[in-house]
This record gives sequence, C-alpha cells and structure tokens, in this order.
Amino acid sequence: MSGTLFYGGTIVTQDPKYPAPEAVLISCGKIVAVGDLADIQPRADKATVKHDLAGQTLLPGFIDAHSHPIWAAKTRGAPVVDVRANIVPTYAALIGKIKRRVAVAEPGEQLLFFGLDAQLHPDMEAPTRAFLDELAPDNPLGIQTSNCHALFLNSAGFKACGIDETTPTPTGSIIERDENGVPTGKIAEAVTWTALESFYEAWGARRLAEEVEQQIRAFVANGITTVTEHLYMPFYKASYMAALTQKLPLPRVACYQQATTPDMRVEKLTDADDRLWMAGVKIHADGSPFIGNIWLTEPYLSNEITLERMDLKPGHTGGPNYPQEYFERMVREYFSAG
Repeated sequence: MSGTLFYGGTIVTQDPKYPAPEAVLISCGKIVAVGDLADIQPRADKATVKHDLAGQTLLPGFIDAHSHPIWAAKTRGAPVVDVRANIVPTYAALIGKIKRRVAVAEPGEQLLFFGLDAQLHPDMEAPTRAFLDELAPDNPLGIQTSNCHALFLNSAGFKACGIDETTPTPTGSIIERDENGVPTGKIAEAVTWTALESFYEAWGARRLAEEVEQQIRAFVANGITTVTEHLYMPFYKASYMAALTQKLPLPRVACYQQATTPDMRVEKLTDADDRLWMAGVKIHADGSPFIGNIWLTEPYLSNEITLERMDLKPGHTGGPNYPQEYFERMVREYFSAG
C-alpha cells in the first residue's frame, strides 16, 4: 500500500468514534485507517510516506458551502480587469483605470471590468450606455458589479451580446430601457450571465482552462476539499471533466444548475470517485441586496448609498424575479423530478 501516514501531532477528526487519534493513513486519495499509531503503522508499506506532524495540527478538509469555481475562473484573471474597491477604492479611480485600458486596446477588442460596488465605491454613479460610449466608442465594454448580479454595457457591448430594442426581456431578468425600448446600459439577473459569455468565448478555451486550474489549486492550498458550483450551466461539464482527465486535485463538487425556465433539462453528472455530482437546481427567486432587487418586507433605508449610488426610490422593497405562477411551476416541476 502506497500513501501517507500522518502522526506526531494533534489530529482533529470531527468523528466521535475517533476524537483524538494518534495517526491517519491515506491511500489513493482516501482515508483508510484512523486510530493508534501502533495499530496503523503495520498497514503502511515501504512506499508509504511517513509524515511526522511534529506537534502541528491536522484538520479535516474544509467545505465551501457557497462557491462558483468555474464562474470565478471566468471572472478572475486577465483579460478581466479587477476594479473591486479593495484594489480601486473610488469610482473616479475606477473610471481612470477604464480609460487607461481603453487607450491601449485593439479596435474591436472586448473589454470587461469586474467589481463595481455601490456600497464600497463612495463616489459611484450608475454608468449609462451613453457615458460608456464616450469612454469606449470602438470597443465592446462591460462593467460587472462585485456581487455578479448586474452588468453595465456600452452600445458595442450590447451588440456583441446580441441585445437591442427588439430583444424581449427574459422572464426573471432585467433590461433597463428608455421610453422607446432601447436598452440604457444596465442589465441584471439571468440575462447578465448569458451576456457575459460573449466576452468569455472571445478569449478562448485555453484562457479558461488556465484560470480553472488556478481556482482548483487555490481551493486546495486553503485546505478546501469540498465546494459547490452554485450557478452550474451545462457547458461547464467540459471544464470539470477535463480537470478529472488531467488528474488535477479537484475538490469534491456539488453542482446546482441554474434554473430560469420550468422545462430546463437538468444535466446528468456521475463520477465513480464521487468528485462531481448534481445536487439540485438554483432558482433566483429574487436578486441581490447590493443592486436593490431582493424582496423585502420592510423598505431599504433612505440614504446616500440607496438613493444616489443605487438609484432606488424612497420606500423601495424590491420584488420577486418571477411571477408567482411561473415560480410555483418551476418549483413543482423540479421537485417532482427529484
């Protein structure tokens, strides 16, 4: 048996049967023995790595109960420009960063900025389509909010995403428009994530594969061995299967497929090693508190953040993304499907 034998430190199991074991033996990525060192050591062979903890503490793998590995890979790393407030602290600085990136962009190059935040960019103003057209007349440009639920686009960005005045607003989505039905800059909810794919696809599969591997290794480096994919889409499967084929240290992944219609086909995911499975569906019944569309029983506060930066009206309580009958149909369909 090859593997690793851990001993010589505090071993935390969270298992009442083995509250304070002396040793743990791992083989082929699985825990095969826990208990007294004298009992376990004979099961180790010459190929087993013997790891003396030297007084350190060995913990179980952590579980990240709400994560987005593939989505995070898409929204992190070049060519996405990170403008979150911990990096770019003001809206004025954010706009300056956009101007500098546009100045060196190739004509037609798609530009995406991630991290606009009405709560943390103190001087924020909601960017309009016209304003973004002035910044980038020759490039599709998008600014995604830090909570991921909304996207601001210029005219070239709307064209790249296939959205214009004739595009119907999908059920459960928001496309803000003028009196003539022309999109004015902001979209939100499910249509946002569909629109963003036009940017990601333009950058190619290699870039995504590299970012996915970085996300996987970041989880493992932080001791996280089980994660969730809380916005799974069917085309994510290729990335996960590639990670398994390449034998990357993929954490166990519980997937929740994004549901926007009652008749969506839920992806079948099976992995003999129990590393990847479909745990359920995710329905965005309402939105995000940070863009003002969660559904509240009491209104949002009326202050500078809500009235000016988020552009909410006094007494705003948000609302559901879906009509009640439509939402109930979705719940009943997916519940009956297991």
